[in-house]
Amino acid sequence: MSLDLEKLMKISEALRNLAMTIAVILGGLWAAYVFTAELHIENAQATLEKLKLEASSAPSIDKKLDVEQLFIPGDTAYYLHISVQGTNTGNKSTTLNILKEPIKVAEVSLNNSEKPKFKIVTTSDFYSPEGSKTANVVIGVGETKKIPFVVKVNHPGLYLIEFEAQMESSDLTDSIRAGADPRFPTTWVAQKYVVVKN
Repeated sequence: MSLDLEKLMKISEALRNLAMTIAVILGGLWAAYVFTAELHIENAQATLEKLKLEASSAPSIDKKLDVEQLFIPGDTAYYLHISVQGTNTGNKSTTLNILKEPIKVAEVSLNNSEKPKFKIVTTSDFYSPEGSKTANVVIGVGETKKIPFVVKVNHPGLYLIEFEAQMESSDLTDSIRAGADPRFPTTWVAQKYVVVKN
């Protein structure tokens, strides 16, 4: 019986050693997994912080075009009042350079062709109430500005109205220094189709 007890003790000790070895291996694997997972989490958080910094340093303007046809008593011409609304959703003031014909109006032909045809019929600069050409519009953080234009078109039809403004180069330089992606678009564009009626 003592032989069986001794044999049982050896088997028991071998099983205990095997269990401890398995526990140490599993503990090591678990530690490696936790370390790797925490490393991935830290890398993801660092990437997220970098993206947040880039987004917060990049200018952000929400644009909207409103167009209405104007009827002037005694005048048979067709006029469009175009209101460009810009809202600064970024975290710094942004300057839009609108010196060079920011409004383009194209007549749209939808003949039997597959693609529409566009013919620019008029452009417009932005003028102050005093009649001088205005080059820049500064939109502060959280601010909304409306920029009005009036254009004349020759006849009724379908038109594409496009507003285009360049971001001021100093704003772009400041944004890149603050961490924004240098490939960030530097032109703000808004478009809208409108039907001019008789």
